[in-house]
Amino acid sequence: EGAADAGLTDRDRAEIAEHEAMGLGPQGAPLFEKAAGLYAAAGDPGEALAARARAAYVRALAGDPEGALAEVSGPYEEILALYAEEGTGLRQTASVLMARARVLMRPVHEADGPVDPRVLAAAEEAAREVLALVGGRTGEDVRLAARSAEARAMLAEVAAHTGDLPG
Repeated sequence: EGAADAGLTDRDRAEIAEHEAMGLGPQGAPLFEKAAGLYAAAGDPGEALAARARAAYVRALAGDPEGALAEVSGPYEEILALYAEEGTGLRQTASVLMARARVLMRPVHEADGPVDPRVLAAAEEAAREVLALVGGRTGEDVRLAARSAEARAMLAEVAAHTGDLPG
């Protein structure tokens, strides 16, 4: 934070931090947290929650899906309340729901054999929640369409583990 940040808004700095975090994979969690704080300072609580949820997801990638699930629970509950009050948009809400679904899918992705049916049920429920939110509302928004496609892929993966594939 110095001369390089001169003239940048909190939102600009948040977007830069998130971009950097995305390139770091599992080591990007602290930058996502920094971005969350900057989004909050910029008056965008929905984007702040989305950044916190992304931090939780990259922590799951680092090998702590249980801790990540606990970490994403707060942003998940908060975004649902904020969205219900029309305090944030569909895109931010979908981002948090997708991050939670990704966290819940980590044990499924990492499994070498059978997966606990409760784990599969939680992952399926989270993917269906994303679809219920964005279904039929993607329009021209490629990010929402991508969320929908990813949720459908998650459902297919869960079905493959349960042996519940069609035809």
